[in-house]
Amino acid sequence: MNQSKRILLSRIVLGCLFFAMPAAAAADPDGDFRSKPLEGATVADVQGESLVVEASGLPGILPTQLDSWGADPTETADFWALSFPTLPQGRLAQKPPFIAWDHLELGGFAGGVKYGSEFKANTDAVGGLTARVPVPGLPGNWGLMGEALIGSISRNLPFFYPHQSGTWMAAELGADYTLTNGEYFVLRGQGGMAYAYWNHVQSLDNNFGGFVGLDFGFYWIKRDHSTTVDITPQIFFTGSSWFATFTLGFRVDF
Repeated sequence: MNQSKRILLSRIVLGCLFFAMPAAAAADPDGDFRSKPLEGATVADVQGESLVVEASGLPGILPTQLDSWGADPTETADFWALSFPTLPQGRLAQKPPFIAWDHLELGGFAGGVKYGSEFKANTDAVGGLTARVPVPGLPGNWGLMGEALIGSISRNLPFFYPHQSGTWMAAELGADYTLTNGEYFVLRGQGGMAYAYWNHVQSLDNNFGGFVGLDFGFYWIKRDHSTTVDITPQIFFTGSSWFATFTLGFRVDF
């Protein structure tokens, strides 16, 4: 009895499979259910590819075939093809140079020089060249600066002293710090060492010393910080003697 039931059940299962195969073939003549679009979806054609605009009331763009995800041009692998310097994080990660030579500033100046009482000389003329370069590698707003000066001196000595007047030269090398930098002007403090060559003027010895000064730079064009007109007072000192300069000049960021 049990054997007869098993035979009958087997025949029923085989019969169901036999009648189901033609129905499946008619529903999917290509034999690949993956190629059929999602039902209940609105299909739009964008650049030759069918994309589902809305499916089951959910907005968005979905593939119409279950195997179409591999053709997505924005897959994760494409992201790593971007080079980091093209991203904002890459630009921010680039370390600035210690000395910004690409912002070298050159200029010139002319003005007057006043000598201390030890020189026994009247106020005279002075001029020269100046250079400056920013140093972003140091914290704050530091820069390196240097100047070459040439001036004249005429000492008030008794007539029997020779070489009472002449032309002298000096060089200075130091640093400056930007105290304020606004829309119209910049103010910097200066300091460093200097060397004066008095060119055999009577009783003046060539020597090293120091200098301090202020640089008032006014921007030539509003919001254009590449060119400044500078008013620069400086004082040079060597022991008990000193002389001060007051000059008007310019500086250009090349």
